[in-house]
Amino acid sequence: MTDGEKKKYPSYKTTEGFLRAYEYQEAFKIAFDKATVEDIELTLELPNFNYEIFEQISGISKQDFDVKLGLVKCCHPGNGHKYCPHCGKEL
Repeated sequence: MTDGEKKKYPSYKTTEGFLRAYEYQEAFKIAFDKATVEDIELTLELPNFNYEIFEQISGISKQDFDVKLGLVKCCHPGNGHKYCPHCGKEL
């Protein structure tokens, strides 16, 4: 928990935390950023996997997969983000 979250949710002391909610595409991106290359490869091996359908649901594009797998270099340095929105690396 961040200090800001502790101030916003003082009941965290009683409940020993709070429930952080994400929109589903944001949750997909967080999970994708934490996934290993093996996890990504297993996802791509799913029967009938389709990049277009996966992107419509998750917001994660084929380019995101390619960057994560090291097939292309990340071409999104900076842009005011703490982490690259495509490869998840700290900037």
